Amino acid sequence: MNRIAGTYYWLTERLYNEFAWAYDPVSWLVSLGGWSTVRSWVGDYIAGRRILEIGFGTGELLIDLAAEGYQINGLELSPAMLRQTTRKLHKRRLHVPITRGVSQHLPFRTGSFDTIITTYPAGFIFDPATWHEAARITFSPDHRSANSAGRFVILGIGARPSDNSSWLQKKLFGFPLDGIVERCGQLAQDAGLELEVQLRDHKGLEFPILIAEN
Repeated sequence: MNRIAGTYYWLTERLYNEFAWAYDPVSWLVSLGGWSTVRSWVGDYIAGRRILEIGFGTGELLIDLAAEGYQINGLELSPAMLRQTTRKLHKRRLHVPITRGVSQHLPFRTGSFDTIITTYPAGFIFDPATWHEAARITFSPDHRSANSAGRFVILGIGARPSDNSSWLQKKLFGFPLDGIVERCGQLAQDAGLELEVQLRDHKGLEFPILIAEN
């Protein structure tokens, strides 16, 4: 991973802790005002109804998926984010089970979920234990239908300029994603998962969607 990418993941750690109050506006900024659009893509990659979001931040995606009727659970390490999300859920009178914990030691039984989602993940996404845990809790012995396949969906791991990007976008998002995606591919393989990468375009940027399946 190059220096720019490393700086990005250092900044995400700050946003999940001491600068949690700035998470929503920063998400809006880095997605060029399209954070709601980027969130809406997640539904295209969900298999089944039992969903776990890892690193849910301020809870916007949890709220969206709960409103759509998914059996959504959330896992988050940051106490600041847990407080922010609890306030939002209370205000909307939504009950969503949320747990404080880490992706490397998920406090759930094998096969508990159909799909795991993480958006704009921090450095935990490069820990092999995260991928092995994702494989474990989405494992099902019955792979006869798409809904039982077990998926780990990663969105917002980076972006790169598309053919329609501006000069500023090329400067801000010019670092290569190939190394990051390649690393995730190796982690998926080591955990017994098959990784597919799709690209979605938004306002001159291409966002890779990583879909790992059991």
